[in-house]
Amino acid sequence: MKNDKLIVKLLLKLFDSIEEVDDDFTKKLYVICDRRLKIKDVEINTNNIEITSLNIKSLVAAYFNMASIRLDFKTKKRQVVQARQLAHYFSIIYTNESLSEIGKNIGGKDHSTVLHSKKTITNLADTDKKIRDIINKLDVFIKSNI
Repeated sequence: MKNDKLIVKLLLKLFDSIEEVDDDFTKKLYVICDRRLKIKDVEINTNNIEITSLNIKSLVAAYFNMASIRLDFKTKKRQVVQARQLAHYFSIIYTNESLSEIGKNIGGKDHSTVLHSKKTITNLADTDKKIRDIINKLDVFIKSNI
């Protein structure tokens, strides 16, 4: 299992360095990686699922067309970092989990990182129209799938 995770991490790291890749290939690779690691993502468009930070993580990753495991990677790529911060933000809003539990489930982060994510997203929403639009669309997406 440890070797499987390493292989998947290496594949995704390599995959991130490629500029143009067919979207169909992207989805297939992420599905293979998720199955290989036995990750249980939320099925989109299911009703009455329990709202947890893991479910929110899966929905946010699905919204951005990435595997949910990417939110756990230690990376500084803006796309991944913002997706993780949004997952933290919506987990605070929609779940009753503690900040520590949210951080542990999304990226293996500390409670202070989750708090920082909420502050960052709130500040960006006040100043950046693009982020505000993403938050609104993601909010609708999450509500329609929980």
